[in-house]
Amino acid sequence: MAHILYAVANATGMSAYLDSIEHSEDDCAIAALGVTHTGGGDNNWIFLPDCSDSRYWADHHITIKADNGAWVVSFWVNDDEGQTLYWSDFNGYSTEHPVPESKDVTDCTLMIVLENGSPKVIWRPW
Repeated sequence: MAHILYAVANATGMSAYLDSIEHSEDDCAIAALGVTHTGGGDNNWIFLPDCSDSRYWADHHITIKADNGAWVVSFWVNDDEGQTLYWSDFNGYSTEHPVPESKDVTDCTLMIVLENGSPKVIWRPW
């Protein structure tokens, strides 16, 4: 069961860019203080990549980075944990930020906020 990402809300006030490592056709600009529908190459949605541990991260994640370099987040789903969404507040693998309520829910949106100057990813089912 794959996770589908329909939209990214950017509440940081800084424009950003989504980089899908698995599918470059899904790359897109993320507007500041707005919602960007992640249409991907076929204009419908993008899949969140499966990544069960750090050995696979380099080829299986999505990164969103502020255009000015002020923040970066990465995210993926752990296919060994019922497709639980994980995110990191840097361009790298971490198990620090799991989203347990995302397990086995296929359709979602993500919102990026700044909390005390650091980025945070908020997950919502679609």
